Amino acid sequence: MRDRAVVTPGRPLLVGVVLVVVVTTAGTAAGTNATTQPGDAVIEDDGVYFVGQVLFTDVFDADDDVVLRTAEGEFVSDVVPGEDGGVLLRTERFGAGDYRLVADDGTEIAFQVEEQFYTVEADADTVLNGGGSETRLSLSVESNRAGYRTVVTAAGLSTSQLRSVFDGAGAVTSDVDDDGASEVVLPDGRPERTLSADFRGVPPGEYAITFSVLDTPARSTVPVEVRLFPDGEATLTVEDSPTRVQQASGRQIRGTSTLPDGTRLRVVVENASERPFRVTERAVVQNGAFRAAVDLSDVPVGQRFTITVEQGPVVRDRVEG
Repeated sequence: MRDRAVVTPGRPLLVGVVLVVVVTTAGTAAGTNATTQPGDAVIEDDGVYFVGQVLFTDVFDADDDVVLRTAEGEFVSDVVPGEDGGVLLRTERFGAGDYRLVADDGTEIAFQVEEQFYTVEADADTVLNGGGSETRLSLSVESNRAGYRTVVTAAGLSTSQLRSVFDGAGAVTSDVDDDGASEVVLPDGRPERTLSADFRGVPPGEYAITFSVLDTPARSTVPVEVRLFPDGEATLTVEDSPTRVQQASGRQIRGTSTLPDGTRLRVVVENASERPFRVTERAVVQNGAFRAAVDLSDVPVGQRFTITVEQGPVVRDRVEG
């Protein structure tokens, strides 16, 4: 194995170990040794990099005296190359600016470190989980960088659900942080890009979708409310509050609705107290109204209860009685 010097400004010098792996390539016999590329980027003269990246170079010799300086010559840190001359620079504590790695034999690399700018904005904050184009959002990405990867997360949504939402944006799944679990990754970061997100089949709810650049602290969060398809309202019609009903079979419970005709609803009358009961009936929206005949003949007189109108997992209205 070979050592790399790991340099973080403001911290003692550390020696990090990089594994030598065995690879097989076309025209190369199995068992040939090759060193995996460490870090996030290779330092090139006049290259531009971003705060948070781990930078690598192997242009120095193991016995070189190397110093990291600002472009103006201000001392930042001593650098001790590994036995093969390799150096890793961790830039999470770097300030934005120009830097130079300078060796006593005259070898020098000049490079620039910038803060990554990154924002994501949606063209709407509400979508439906079914129907036509109402399931889709258009997300505008702006950054001062190209060639980066972004991890997408959202509390309440699984990896497979997020992968489906961003399938049209080229999302892939990969264990990018080596924690044994796959993350949803957008691999083709650009300075300007429009992402398509389709929430068809996503459970209704409010979600905060976070886009985190993999190798810098840059991130952006977009709030999205997913509503049940079809969109609309269903409201119970009551004369007083709390409402009163008779102990009888075929008791009519009515309401109005802006949902499309044919939308199926569920009317639930229940009490979860010490004398619980639950009565459920189906209702269908027709001409802006719905009704359900419920059997309350076995409900104890004087009981408090709740009437709920549900559409799938969504509660459209609730009244106390």
